[in-house]
Amino acid sequence: MKVQEIGSRGVLFTFYEMDGYPTNVFVIRGEHHTFFCDTFLGPECMEEVKHYMTYQYGENPYIIFNSHYHWDHVWGNCAFDPAVILAHSLCRELMEEKGQRELEEHEEYKAGDVELILPAITFTEQIVFCEDEVEFFYSPGHTVDSASCFDRKDKILFVGDNVEVPIPYLFSKDLQAYEETLKKYMIMEYEMMILGHGSLPDRSLIEENLAYITAFSKNNTKKYEHDPYRAIHGMNLELQK
Repeated sequence: MKVQEIGSRGVLFTFYEMDGYPTNVFVIRGEHHTFFCDTFLGPECMEEVKHYMTYQYGENPYIIFNSHYHWDHVWGNCAFDPAVILAHSLCRELMEEKGQRELEEHEEYKAGDVELILPAITFTEQIVFCEDEVEFFYSPGHTVDSASCFDRKDKILFVGDNVEVPIPYLFSKDLQAYEETLKKYMIMEYEMMILGHGSLPDRSLIEENLAYITAFSKNNTKKYEHDPYRAIHGMNLELQK
């Protein structure tokens, strides 16, 4: 696990348990709450994060945010029970529908005794913790339930898997909504963007992701039939059937 201080109050935890997919958990130390963006593979990983935060900064009520329903972003929820877990309403629905199957299909990745804990608080468009200056908003893209977090104080944007290297996985078939989300990111006044997987990119990665989705929508993907895009593009062709 790698730990980085981000801005005036952020802490970025990067895990390397999944080969080729360094995965980020972003924590914001608000005035009244500590916000955890995603919870990775299970309680063993999240206990490390909790220990670090308590040792370095003391106790503060936790609010847990799931950026989308995929297993590698939600299995650590059970480490925080009974803390508040927050997500888009579709995220809860999809976790309830697909969560057990994902537990069985990806069992070898479980970090500890994973119990699927669904979000207790959901939103449809936006929810803002004004005193903490933290905003969560609906941003469909990678999946239909995807949502993002914006630290208004430090101007840090957490996008989950909506922006990826080198191109995104297209689990949602609403590519127009995905394009609109990326265009929204591009005009937001953020200072730093944090991905669900990988290092800290500049704005050009959003443009590259948007170019791919536009090309995919127009069936003009010859560029992406070669490395380093070929494997992901091939999967997207299957996902979009």
